[in-house]
Amino acid sequence: MNAIIMKVSRMNIRGTHCIFLFGVLILISLATGCSSDAKTMTYDVNSEITGEEKEDILGTVNDRIYEDVERGNEKEELTKLSAIYKGGKEVSVPEGRYNIFGIQAGVLTLLDENGEPWLKETLNESGVTVSLLETDIIHADAGFDNVTITKAEENNEPLFTKGIWEVGTDIDPGTYKVFIGYGHGFLEIFEEGKEPRVYEIMGNMVGETQTDIHKVITFEEGQKIRVKGSVRYEELDSDD
Repeated sequence: MNAIIMKVSRMNIRGTHCIFLFGVLILISLATGCSSDAKTMTYDVNSEITGEEKEDILGTVNDRIYEDVERGNEKEELTKLSAIYKGGKEVSVPEGRYNIFGIQAGVLTLLDENGEPWLKETLNESGVTVSLLETDIIHADAGFDNVTITKAEENNEPLFTKGIWEVGTDIDPGTYKVFIGYGHGFLEIFEEGKEPRVYEIMGNMVGETQTDIHKVITFEEGQKIRVKGSVRYEELDSDD
């Protein structure tokens, strides 16, 4: 009789353990599900960055970025800022399209006619390409030894380096496969009256092998594209 009671007791204990373990598994499953949701909530189905991460990347968007700039009035001779000490140096140039390069690393800030920043970039010799109004102010901080501003040459390659580019001028409207040029970077799309879009463009090299990691993005006439890093692109084939 005692043996029967002990056997039943062991069965009850085992049953209790099973119930307990089952409960733990449910909790782990729920926690994993929540964690997975937390990771995927940052991205929508088009791999577009959204939420707080997007806000952190964009910062405050100044309406100056939407303004159109006439090209062809650029200053032909080089503008150079040197002996940049504490407080930095500022300069303006005629309306047009320019490449701005810095020797040593520093922060370049572009200010609108009201003195409000509309673009801020950490630069070294890689430079940035932008279209400037005559009322824009170029501010170079003391991190640079010197900064040079030159007329931008026409871009004939399917490559966007760091800077701001315009759909309809620098790239035809359409749907493209977008690859990273090197490392990784971000591509932001601005269209007046619409919410900016942000994409992270990941590296596509494994060792010395090129992979097919890319984003499929549709660009529309008049949109401004801001690139942080560099990206390559090719028109999407109907077979892709």
